Amino acid sequence: MVSLVLLLLPIVGHADTPRAAADRLVLEGVKLGEAGRYEAAIAKFKDAEARFPRPIHQCNIGLAYTLWRRWPEALVYLDRCRAQSTEPLPAWVSEHTDVATTALEAGRFAPVEVTTRPQDALVTVAGFLADEQFTTPITLWLPFGRHELRASKDKNGIARRDVVITSREAQSVELAIGEGDPAPGPPTDDAVLRFRIAALGQFSFGGASTSRVSQTTNVTSLAPLTDLKSDLLATPGIGLLLELPVTRWLAVGLVFNVAWPKNETMVVGDISRDAFYGIDAIVKARWAFLPGRAEVWLGLPVGVTLCKFGADWERAYKDFDLREVSVGTAVGWNLSLLAGLHWRVVGPLAVVLELGWTHTAIAFDVTRKLSPVAPEEVYRIDVSTDQFSLDVGLSVTF
Repeated sequence: MVSLVLLLLPIVGHADTPRAAADRLVLEGVKLGEAGRYEAAIAKFKDAEARFPRPIHQCNIGLAYTLWRRWPEALVYLDRCRAQSTEPLPAWVSEHTDVATTALEAGRFAPVEVTTRPQDALVTVAGFLADEQFTTPITLWLPFGRHELRASKDKNGIARRDVVITSREAQSVELAIGEGDPAPGPPTDDAVLRFRIAALGQFSFGGASTSRVSQTTNVTSLAPLTDLKSDLLATPGIGLLLELPVTRWLAVGLVFNVAWPKNETMVVGDISRDAFYGIDAIVKARWAFLPGRAEVWLGLPVGVTLCKFGADWERAYKDFDLREVSVGTAVGWNLSLLAGLHWRVVGPLAVVLELGWTHTAIAFDVTRKLSPVAPEEVYRIDVSTDQFSLDVGLSVTF
């Protein structure tokens, strides 16, 4: 943005005039933009435009949006800059216009021609900055998804219309101000099917595990590790989510995860963490409160869990009863309740935040022999755990 200011911003004194005040605001905005604070920079440029209108402000706003990679708004302001300027513009204005145009045409966007009755109304788009208003008629590029448009003029009321973008094909929409909301069109929710992949870092905390013996064969006495309750330590994990929306309000998916739990009994027995592998089917009820930008949801994952215990477990059981011991593979199931937030950062990339509770139940066999000629003793141990979780990650929507 520095080059733009040097070329288009006249050198003025410090007189207390609207032009001087606008110049100072532009320079403040440039510093904010150089620091990566694009939203704050845009606010400065808009304030400058309100005090002393001129094309430089449209150019700077367009450049800030370009550097912010918010292509739809960038193209609007760069086009407006070129249309308003009566003097030659620096080459970078056309270059950045081409960058924004290419990004929109190659990405998951579509041009939408917005008109109103009457014309020259102000239109806002959910998901854009709250103070962004565009005068009709205008063509706006919108990302795939559902967007609410609002139009108003004078005291004629407000017209609202949802626009659903499912392909790059151009669309047109007309909002009739003061004539009531339009009749709903055919259902389009099912058409917005966007496959989503999310990688999550998982952190579980609190809760406890309970174990008990459920079955025995040839067992005369039990080892001390078989019937007890133990507090759980913090549990790290990772997860991979594959999700497909079914309707506007519902999505289904699969979750693959690995966790490394540990309780206080394992600390006492000097038992290392073993990996628990899980695969869950999940159903989500979701709500987009900023269409195309943010989504909150409630999820119900149900799945299976598998763990192959390491040598530490056999050593621990053997230390307790001095017999030859083997510990079988643990198999079980889990049920979770999750609440989450999906916030699109740029393009198809979004931040994911989840908070939940998980109940897990597994069972495994412990086999031991007092001597080579003694019969095998087998007892089955059932273990259940309850723990809270916090997951943070990134998702990509295709």
